[in-house]
Amino acid sequence: MAVNVRHLTHLFREQAEVIDEAARIPSYRLELLRHLTAVIEFEQENRVRALPIQQRVTEECTRLGGKLEEGNWEG
Repeated sequence: MAVNVRHLTHLFREQAEVIDEAARIPSYRLELLRHLTAVIEFEQENRVRALPIQQRVTEECTRLGGKLEEGNWEG
């Protein structure tokens, strides 16, 4: 099934806007979008080169989780 990347990115941005950052660390929405964008890129690469992406997606989620725990967006 073909996925419209622009539409998917638009939906992610739209949904991120409704997240209340008051209970989270500053720039939470932006960082979440960065990681979601990385996952979309992994999927695009997978479609072109048939690369396994499960490990890359897991690593990206782990990085985001670590940053949430530390409250550190740089790096």
